[in-house]
Amino acid sequence: MKRKDLLYILVLSILLFFAPAFCIAFIACGFADFQRSRQFNLASWRRYFLGNGLLTWVLSPFNLLVDLMCTRNRGIYALADLPEGHQEEIRHVIGAFRKNLPYVQAHLAAQMPDKRRGMCFARWYGVPVESSIDLPEFSRSFKYVQTIGISVFNERQSTSVHYGPLRLTLRCLYNLNPVQDENVYINVAGHRHYWHDEPLFIFDDTLVHQSINDSDRLRYCIFLDVLRPTHFGRVLHALVMGVRLSVMSVRRVFYANWEMIR
Repeated sequence: MKRKDLLYILVLSILLFFAPAFCIAFIACGFADFQRSRQFNLASWRRYFLGNGLLTWVLSPFNLLVDLMCTRNRGIYALADLPEGHQEEIRHVIGAFRKNLPYVQAHLAAQMPDKRRGMCFARWYGVPVESSIDLPEFSRSFKYVQTIGISVFNERQSTSVHYGPLRLTLRCLYNLNPVQDENVYINVAGHRHYWHDEPLFIFDDTLVHQSINDSDRLRYCIFLDVLRPTHFGRVLHALVMGVRLSVMSVRRVFYANWEMIR
């Protein structure tokens, strides 16, 4: 067992001794959250409670509360599962990227030879950021789309198996260059989605997932965070604003394994 694991267990044991009710409730929230991915092997348990899912566990009480405010969490969504307003904004962003595709791909490809995975943002949690892909179509006001970016995988690159931390938004990915290749896909909670079957994929990114590009081509995916459908829209907007204000200056921490592209 690693030293870090022993430290986590020690801290948890101390909490159990001094605040047993709080600690048991916290662990219960973690178990309720963990089981959603339906991955019950030892590696998955360790990943969620002691590995890169630890922040997701820490935030599990908050995420479960958000679930109560939102419509049923499907985990994986089709575009038609979302309200019309969400659909219109997603289509608008996809259309803007497709309209400017030659420029976007050429600009990003020129910066990728020395990078494994690149990320370029135009908006982040509702706020425009300085970016070379700040297309004119993004100047409109968005009610549901909070983050607009594009991720680029170099040849033979993958993410780790990981969890997103917060359930305020859904992750919407759109592959701009789908190729007939079984080695380019995303795995989400045991579901494998091939981009050549459908370039659009929407999911709850607090589920365990991994993106794979085991091909000899660059992989470009539009990267959106979209507010979850809810009857408490103002509350969800306020929570997103709170997240933005608290972590805007350190957003690179969330993408520590990515190279930021201007």
